[in-house]
This record gives sequence, C-alpha cells and structure tokens, in this order.
Amino acid sequence: MLSVARVEVEFNPSKSALKKLAKIISKKDTPILASALGQCSYLITLDNEFLKEKVARMEENKKLEILKPKDFIQLFRNEK
Repeated sequence: MLSVARVEVEFNPSKSALKKLAKIISKKDTPILASALGQCSYLITLDNEFLKEKVARMEENKKLEILKPKDFIQLFRNEK
C-alpha cells in the first residue's frame, strides 16, 4: 500500500487545535487527530478511542474517514 500512497510528514498542529480536541479525545491522541483532520482523507488505527461517537461526529464534518486496518484494506480493494 505504501507504494501507491502519498506519505508525507506533517508539522505539529497548533496549540489551539489541540486544546479544542482535548475535549473529545485523550491528550496523547490530540496531535494525531488534529493532523489527520487537517491533512488526511483516511486515518488508519487500532486505537478504539478514535472510533468513539464524539470523534465520529467530528470526522464526518471534516470528511475524514477513520478505519481499522482491516476495513481500510477492504475499502482499498473494492475501489480498485
């Protein structure tokens, strides 16, 4: 998958973005979610905290899809 993905390293998100997200997800996960919301179409994770209802509502508003690896692979295969 890495051969077809466009992988980029992102800078840390702003402190204000982190502060807003701290209300819906743990502090250690706020940089990951903030960066994904600003830069990604997909966030692939095994961390169930990203799949909670509050996070799901935010992802819908930002057009970010948060998936477990198995679900992403299935989606990727179906799009080909």
